[in-house]
Amino acid sequence: MKEVDLNYKIWLGSLKISNNIKVELLNQLGNEENIYIHRKDIEETGIKCASKFKNDINIDLNSRVINDINKKDYKIVTYLDKDYPKRLKNIDEPPYIIFYKGDLERAEDTNVAIVGSRKCDPYGKRCASLIASGLGKAGVGIVSGGAFGVDTEAHKKCVEENFYNVAVFGCGINLDYPVYNRELYKKIIKNGCIISEFFPDTPPLRYNFPQRNRIISGLSEAVIVVQAGEKSGSLITANYAVNQGKDVFAVPGDVFSSQSRGCNNLIKDGAGIFTNIGDLLNSIPFKIKKEGKCNKDGKKEENSEINQLLLSILENNILHIDDIIRVTNIDTSIIYELLCELQFENKIEVIPGDYYTKII
Repeated sequence: MKEVDLNYKIWLGSLKISNNIKVELLNQLGNEENIYIHRKDIEETGIKCASKFKNDINIDLNSRVINDINKKDYKIVTYLDKDYPKRLKNIDEPPYIIFYKGDLERAEDTNVAIVGSRKCDPYGKRCASLIASGLGKAGVGIVSGGAFGVDTEAHKKCVEENFYNVAVFGCGINLDYPVYNRELYKKIIKNGCIISEFFPDTPPLRYNFPQRNRIISGLSEAVIVVQAGEKSGSLITANYAVNQGKDVFAVPGDVFSSQSRGCNNLIKDGAGIFTNIGDLLNSIPFKIKKEGKCNKDGKKEENSEINQLLLSILENNILHIDDIIRVTNIDTSIIYELLCELQFENKIEVIPGDYYTKII
């Protein structure tokens, strides 16, 4: 990318007008340079906010951004670039410009959004972690918002097990927000990506977060709301997903818990009930990776032995998860992960209510 081209892109990206207008002009005039050259004539077209196109290139802003690209190792992709995520071109108000660090190319693969409350309880954290692990083992990438709570648990599990994941920021990527996740973001970049439509030094303003939620759903095949109160921002993501024609799933929760009312209401309104990975994989034609994955500690052989044990006790039996844990005396998180593996291999079937049986 030539620096002169980048100057035009930064200029267009910095204008305080809607992304749809920018895209409309790109379609009419062909590229950013042509828009800049004809910027003083655009007002005659009747386009809303056309007067803002009269602004010249902000040399100070452009210099800061270009210097940051060189020093802080982030990249820019804009709507007409071949590397621009194709899924985002299909949403309403596609972001004209994206700033990112890490591997954006794999965002074109199969991804699912995991979202939920910032103030989730242990149940929500456990669900987020298990869902991220199960989908990751199926070769599905995870998209979330990098916030406290459900988002953080999903990202942490992906980093721990080396699964691809994307964090969509509601601020500029020069800011580690929340600061608590600074080290987590560094790890995400190694096998994933952090992205933002906001300029690099944009503060985490409240209204930015609902706006970025359309990107979370836009990059995903489906959205899973893990735990949400009645006014949780994750419900905005679910609404975007519905408008984008994506499937929405919700993890059912305690009917007496205020933290689960949002999820339970989604289910009443027609969202898919998510009780295990099969609920999702049976509904959407994912391209699942069939090869087994060795876990971080190199325990593939040990896990294979446990898998054989699980298959033996599930043969001609239908057992609840509690009974499986009691019989095997193996840690709950490990059992769930191995049951997910067996399910992806079509060796066991999950029955509503957290029951399992071997497929004959």
